[in-house]
Amino acid sequence: HGSDEESLHLDNGKKWKVNPETTEGVTNMINRTGAFDLNASSEDYQILFDSLDADFRYIFKMCSAEGEAHEQLHVLLFPLRGMFNKLKSPEENIRKEAFENIKQQLVQYEEYFESN
Repeated sequence: HGSDEESLHLDNGKKWKVNPETTEGVTNMINRTGAFDLNASSEDYQILFDSLDADFRYIFKMCSAEGEAHEQLHVLLFPLRGMFNKLKSPEENIRKEAFENIKQQLVQYEEYFESN
């Protein structure tokens, strides 16, 4: 998994401070995935992709985190891009796997970040 810089870690045992808009965007993603039916149609997965992609763009547009907090946010959020793209796959098993991976990735947010 590479060095510490590439894996999530706390700020000397404390959560990283990020702006409220970042938490709002991630919370939106968590709520969307929480309410989503794993067995939904490919069209519904496409709609989910569009929504999550918009949330993602919002977070990066509004992000004011700097330094290590910003880097750590990237470590958490950047893998989501590839996962989101798999939601558009014509293969159901790929969509479902991507969906589960997204949920697992997002759940880490509250362990490592908090709004100031």
